[in-house]
Amino acid sequence: MDHDTLVNHIRGLSKNFFDAACKIVLKDYFEINAINVDGANDGGADFISVSNDGIRNNTIYQLTTQKDKIPQKLGRDVLKAIEKLSAKRFYFFTTNNISEVECRKYERKYSDELDIQVSFFSARHIAEFLLDGNLLNKFLDQTNYPLPRSFQSNPDYKEMALHSYTVMSNEAKGMRDGVYDDTILFILSDSKNLHEDELVEKVIRFLNIESDKDLYLRKRIGALFSKSLLQRTDEGLIVLSQESIQDIEARKRIYEKELSDLAAVQIDIMREDFQVNWTLEESKEISIYIADSYISNQLDLLSDVKAKISIESFFNHRNRDRNSIRDYIKSKSGLTNKKANEAALAILESASNHPLIIKLARASIYVALEGKNAITSAKALGASRWSDFKILVEPTVAIHWICSCLYNGDVNGFYNISKKAIRRALKLDSIPFIPFYYINECASHLLKARKYAFLQGYENPEELQYSKNAFIANYYALKIQGVKVPDNIFDYLKTFSSAVLIERNNWKDWVRVVMTDIQSILNKSGVQFIDTPFYQDGDCVQFEHEYNIHLESRNQTKSPYLMDHDLWALQFTHNEITDLNAHWIILTFDNAMIKVSKEAHHSGWVVSPYKFLDITASSQSLSDTQYFSLVHSLAVSSTKTLSIGARIIDRVISYASEEFQSWEFKRDFEKFKSNLISELDDNDVSFEDEDSELNKKVDEFLRTKGIVIPNEEDSE
Repeated sequence: MDHDTLVNHIRGLSKNFFDAACKIVLKDYFEINAINVDGANDGGADFISVSNDGIRNNTIYQLTTQKDKIPQKLGRDVLKAIEKLSAKRFYFFTTNNISEVECRKYERKYSDELDIQVSFFSARHIAEFLLDGNLLNKFLDQTNYPLPRSFQSNPDYKEMALHSYTVMSNEAKGMRDGVYDDTILFILSDSKNLHEDELVEKVIRFLNIESDKDLYLRKRIGALFSKSLLQRTDEGLIVLSQESIQDIEARKRIYEKELSDLAAVQIDIMREDFQVNWTLEESKEISIYIADSYISNQLDLLSDVKAKISIESFFNHRNRDRNSIRDYIKSKSGLTNKKANEAALAILESASNHPLIIKLARASIYVALEGKNAITSAKALGASRWSDFKILVEPTVAIHWICSCLYNGDVNGFYNISKKAIRRALKLDSIPFIPFYYINECASHLLKARKYAFLQGYENPEELQYSKNAFIANYYALKIQGVKVPDNIFDYLKTFSSAVLIERNNWKDWVRVVMTDIQSILNKSGVQFIDTPFYQDGDCVQFEHEYNIHLESRNQTKSPYLMDHDLWALQFTHNEITDLNAHWIILTFDNAMIKVSKEAHHSGWVVSPYKFLDITASSQSLSDTQYFSLVHSLAVSSTKTLSIGARIIDRVISYASEEFQSWEFKRDFEKFKSNLISELDDNDVSFEDEDSELNKKVDEFLRTKGIVIPNEEDSE
């Protein structure tokens, strides 16, 4: 059992189970005769300690499952124990996962302030005490920890094997040995006893590895004998030692508990939110679907960065993804496509930070790479640590970050994931950069948001939270949530730059003034300006050629002004990598840029924030990990109707914002929008095709109103 998996469980323990865990630690690890005195008039003590002859001492033990304001609670509890119980020594245990540095800080603070020796232990410490003292099984047994009886151990459950692997080591040999050792133990736990030849054959078949591993596996079996984890019977068969039996049993019980918890969430979602009588059997089945989907998604991510997968065949037993989850729900529930999609999104979202999914997703990467670091094994990355990378932030991500610097709120998946991605990069010491042309785009978006002032009092503000203008989307999303924002668009926009209020005749000069304020916000928040070379026609021909092919194949157009910016970013990072051996990532939501980079063999990694978060998840502790790719890809389609409305408005605002002052135009527009949404919402087409059709229809509507539509280059 690895440390972080147990930490996850301790964080979620109820008061009774947490008390039991701490009592075992006190009695069996610290050898303290601890007596539970929790109750009315306890004076602030959960446990006291007494000597062998029954004499009570002045040591007090306080336990809490409270999640918030832990430092304040600690201070109050220590003071109460001193005043009411004359305490001279104080122990504090919490289910929170607090860092070692923070624990020591609290100990020093209250020890100094209240003149009493204080010991502060978090979920991480308690897990370590249980594991180091071989007390995990005692905790599970003595507390009768609730485990499902309907989940039967099955040797075909590769998810269970993955879950049992210890995946905390970054060192390849240690990880490989751990996987082989755990597989040997896992197979014996179900087969009970085997000849050595049979055991080796089963391990090779289970992992789908080459038969030339035979000799190596026999050495691993010998190593397990030397650790007293295996024994031989009088007949020469290999069996598990008692210690191994207890350890494997604990692993299976934890796996089954986590699988049961995940299934319970499915039932609650389906019955409460979708009025479907979802059964335990269906929940069990879809829990395995979800686990397989997350494993598959992680392997796709490794493929995306061109990592060499060593034990690939181990994972090829099923082919399940987010669509298979939706289809399974639809077949079992009778829900419509739309409702089944919503249910799949809710279920995937609930699983994205579930301990079972986190452990399986991480284990799948380590097993696939035989313990190699996902960075160093990836041809597209190639560095040894994340701090070696520089990150170029493209405007589809940068504007979300700029908004988050001034306003807090749960806007939508794009905003939240952009914020998380840049915060993750800063935490990993991967410095984010932005060049002048992308700052220019951010400033231009801010100025163009002024046009939406004509929509003040618009009847459907919930649509505008999906506007392509990210500043507008941020404003309306926060307003709908009740977050305090300025009363009107102009007052909101001037919080980013007061220059938006003073209109200038020269657009370029106006943008440059705003750029100064935008750059200041970015610099203060950790996104640094970077000077890039001046590229002329023909300098970026490799990427330009691929970009044009991509747009033509999809019958799309893009402003040459904006396309140049992407070409410069691709060329700059490509040259930095090939000429200077630097390491660059471009962070973007622009699918065209991502696809062009792959087809044109860009030397770096052009990636969306949600994929960046997923591949860097292995740098986080298990208890802090969450996965985003699957949820995000499903969430985009679930908001289709509202986003169609926003895209229609965006197109009209681009060319006819002032027309919204006319009541006749507003009336005709609402009728047109309603009809177009109904038409597009029923179509099962790709986003790119739908967007092209939408633009065509809106332009036709505007022309009937006598509005001239300039070409893309002129409008820019």
